[in-house]
Amino acid sequence: MSLPENYRLAFTLKYVENLTSEEIGEIMNIPRNTIKTWLVRAREALRGKLVDEL
Repeated sequence: MSLPENYRLAFTLKYVENLTSEEIGEIMNIPRNTIKTWLVRAREALRGKLVDEL
């Protein structure tokens, strides 16, 4: 299972490009709280994948 595109983009902008949730929301034209939700879900999904691999 791969991350949905919106989760992946938000995650990349946050943790690779070091943007804030507000900046990501402006770029993606999405409310900041939605971005925060997507980031939580992306981290949970990635955490689950890592646990499954170990």
